[in-house]
Amino acid sequence: MSEQIQKIKAKILICHGAADPFTKAGEIEQYISAMERAGLDYQVIIYGGARHSFTNPGADKVGMDALKYSKSADLRSWADMKVFFAETFQ
Repeated sequence: MSEQIQKIKAKILICHGAADPFTKAGEIEQYISAMERAGLDYQVIIYGGARHSFTNPGADKVGMDALKYSKSADLRSWADMKVFFAETFQ
């Protein structure tokens, strides 16, 4: 990963659901460590209780416990993304 991460020039925003079962324990921390070592400009925002697909209103219809829409995390991540874009594309 370190060779690939060295090529990144963009600012990074990661919006992650704290209850996302598809991310194994420690993976977020490992990725943050790699971004730190590479000197990347990044933000990681973790939304408590949010599962995978928290921004997709149709996620609940799939029938998988791992997928669940969260209106509060959806609205917060949208607001966070707008701030990130305003800063990035000013």
